[in-house]
Amino acid sequence: RKNNIIVTKTGKNIFPEDLEFELSKNPWAGEVMVYGGTDSIRGGIAVSIQMRPNLEAISEEKGDLSPEEVLALMKEMVAEFNETLPNYKRIRNVYIRDTAFVKTATGKLMRQASIDTFSG
Repeated sequence: RKNNIIVTKTGKNIFPEDLEFELSKNPWAGEVMVYGGTDSIRGGIAVSIQMRPNLEAISEEKGDLSPEEVLALMKEMVAEFNETLPNYKRIRNVYIRDTAFVKTATGKLMRQASIDTFSG
């Protein structure tokens, strides 16, 4: 959708739904939301992701992991995914959510509300 587009400092357009679709193919990913966050290092917009990992799938394959190990695993998964993307589309910030994303009655993700309620 038009209002979800992330526009980089150089004017490139990124469609978050495309990245979310590809990332959600990984069984560990669970729920994902890609959005334009703040780039504290370079200024401007940084492609960011909030994830609610599928802990059940992760524990089946990796055993019980601490929250820090889950975050490291998700960052590794995103880093591998980033290798397939052009530099401007690469995800710079990875955040793990403990709570569910805010959704509409029809189950669609409410991006701004989910960003506003995130405390990570």
